[in-house]
Amino acid sequence: MGIETPALGIPALKENPFHGRPLETGDSDLLVGRAEFAGRWSRFLHQETPRLILLIGERGSGRTSLLRCLGEESSMTVHLDMFPFSNHSRSILDEIHGSFLGFDMPASAPELATKLAHHTKSMDGPLPLIALDYSNADGRQLSEVTSGIFSAIERLRALVVISLTTDQRAQWPESLVSRFDHVEVLKPLQEEEVRELCQKRVASVSRAGWKMSDEALGFIVNECAGHPTRIIRKMRDMVDEERERPREARYDSELEIVENITEDPLEEERFVEEEEVIDESDYSGFDLDLDQLAEENNPVAPPTPEPVPFPVHASGPFGGLRHRNRDYKAVKHETKEAPSVPEPTIQADEEEANALWMAEGSEPVLIQEPIPELPIIIEDQVLTPDSDDTESKPQSDILKQIVDLLKPLQSLGIADALSSLRLPIIGQRHSFALDVHTLRNLARSEAILVEVASERSFSPSDARLQDQLRIKRPRMSQICNHLYRAGILSVQPKGRSRMYSLTNDAKAQLVAWGMMEGSI
Repeated sequence: MGIETPALGIPALKENPFHGRPLETGDSDLLVGRAEFAGRWSRFLHQETPRLILLIGERGSGRTSLLRCLGEESSMTVHLDMFPFSNHSRSILDEIHGSFLGFDMPASAPELATKLAHHTKSMDGPLPLIALDYSNADGRQLSEVTSGIFSAIERLRALVVISLTTDQRAQWPESLVSRFDHVEVLKPLQEEEVRELCQKRVASVSRAGWKMSDEALGFIVNECAGHPTRIIRKMRDMVDEERERPREARYDSELEIVENITEDPLEEERFVEEEEVIDESDYSGFDLDLDQLAEENNPVAPPTPEPVPFPVHASGPFGGLRHRNRDYKAVKHETKEAPSVPEPTIQADEEEANALWMAEGSEPVLIQEPIPELPIIIEDQVLTPDSDDTESKPQSDILKQIVDLLKPLQSLGIADALSSLRLPIIGQRHSFALDVHTLRNLARSEAILVEVASERSFSPSDARLQDQLRIKRPRMSQICNHLYRAGILSVQPKGRSRMYSLTNDAKAQLVAWGMMEGSI
């Protein structure tokens, strides 16, 4: 690792995702740059179109990874990568027979080939995949063995792929190459494919997002020239070094900030000197005269005559109090005093007249108004005090049943009671109500998926649909999830895959519109 190696700035990783091992079946999400071949061959498998394909590529170009990932789309995969030591042609046919029918081998090779042909013809579903990947065999010897078994493998109802390195292809005769239906050549990865490869590997072992910088991408492309194995090994070494000695990546914006700060040291010293020379007398106190400021902002208005007070009559019960006030100033206007009113006095006769009259020998009695009895409400049922016993009996039976149902939960602990309320989801998952507006306004890709779902169930990893819609698996999963939440598709788990099919509500709506025929 040289000093000029750029920093990756990778997040925390569980492990180094860049290893030199080929991808296995189930790792198709990490396959990059081979979607064209995978999509075309997947159509051959699902459309049950037998083909003989010759795959050519450099060592480390991803031939083995492509074949193993393609095995996900076939009903059965036979991948042979160990070249036999002796009796090469018969040994290869025996291994194929053992994978399909077991090791009860026929005596002769023609009988074995006939038995294999009949068995592959009777198989249902996608075609089986037979891959011969002998990268360590001699090219000339491998061409002789292939010529010997060619008549047998071309009878099989299967997709047969023979993988060669560029050195092995140079030793094959053109007459043998021309007998294949397709000759495919793997090319180096482009710049964006290199970025995608690195980001997918990091995302497989980290929860944090990471985007490869242009500087690191250019370094990898120049060093590895788009060769997949070289890219993996280079990234493996860079990740190992960065995990051992992490360093922060310096961006252009940070460099510009540093340059701007240290551009003129003399000006910086001058600025510091100006800060130090401060007249402390200015900060000895606060000399702002608020009264003077108020006078400057608000000029003095001319004096206004005092208003003449309204004459107040010194009469009433508080008239004497006003006259006794030493600060009271008499008003110049003449006021006419009202005659004083004598305070009323209560006579003893009046007290007797207002007393409560009661008959002699009687006692006071408190009269209470009758309070209406309110109805009793129990769970939306109104019970009145005058209701008959015959009506309350069924209600008591209902309450008794509710109590009996709650007794088992009360006998359990809180954790066990909560666990008993959770029911396992078996088979089909929760379905949503049909959104007719969404069904009426489908995009072209969504309409194609609905048409396919009306005929068969499918998975978002269906390479044939991906190639038809010209989208990748993440985008197809988003479309399927959108249709599922709109009540158009239903989902059924099948192993590690999710199979989507058309819901009965969507079928009924399409039949009502005259787009489908048949019973629901």
